[in-house]
Amino acid sequence: METSPDYAVAVSPSPFTSLKGAADAANSAQEGARFLTKFWIEQGVCFTSGHVVHALREARGRSLMVNQRPTGLACQEYFLSGDMPSYDDEMGGSGSRPVRKVLVSVRTDTRTPVGTEVYVYGPSEADIDLFEFEINIAEALPMVDDGQGGQTSAATALLNATPTTPANAPAASPIPPVQPSGTVATATGKMVPGNPLAVMHQSGSTKTPRLTVPRIAFEALAFETGEPVKGGEPVYVTFAGNILTISQTCPPSGSVVFRPTTDRLRLHLPVPGNPPVGTNFEILVGQAALTINLGNPQ
Repeated sequence: METSPDYAVAVSPSPFTSLKGAADAANSAQEGARFLTKFWIEQGVCFTSGHVVHALREARGRSLMVNQRPTGLACQEYFLSGDMPSYDDEMGGSGSRPVRKVLVSVRTDTRTPVGTEVYVYGPSEADIDLFEFEINIAEALPMVDDGQGGQTSAATALLNATPTTPANAPAASPIPPVQPSGTVATATGKMVPGNPLAVMHQSGSTKTPRLTVPRIAFEALAFETGEPVKGGEPVYVTFAGNILTISQTCPPSGSVVFRPTTDRLRLHLPVPGNPPVGTNFEILVGQAALTINLGNPQ
């Protein structure tokens, strides 16, 4: 794992309020990499250069040439330059410098070949380990006739007003998997391989230990229940000995109401005994609730 250097460069806030706004403002894939990276860091989420490529291709369609290698190099240069902004501490203050870690592709249902090493950027190693980094990147636009007997990219054709429209040009707005959209994150249902982990963190300002349940757990819960989980809306937490249960409906035995954060869809819980920061707990995903055994750290 590597941490981005900090050269004390003043970084202005991202001017963009949406992913599409950041993508639309880019004049090149390299500029888009910076705009999107800055936006995602302000959102507090992990990302890869593949997410940048996918977002730009989906948002810009024929108006921008986006190739994977130079875009990946642009992300690396931004990271190594020390110019990347810090992630906040969820309390409004400056938090951690971005980190990156190499993860290896294992899935066969993406365009990334199995065994490929991928740089993943995020606020911490724990966040990166919980992030589903593999993505089906939108295909590059096809080559088209340039009107002069040759071939050109679809993006160049549009900029040069060539009257050609490639077949199957993407038109959808981009949202990388498991990333929040706008100001309120919502889990709509995603099957998770294995069981996700909850991690003991501490708040940036008060240093109070708390158990953090990640977004991917709520994606899995929404998949099982068929009901979205929305940031800021109540979930019901029950403690029975070492067993902690999180559900979308209030159980008959009573519970305590907590609300996942609106931006990252994380749930921060005080737990008995305050286990050491960094302790992991397996989250069992049931058909109606998430269950965590606090007596069985991983």
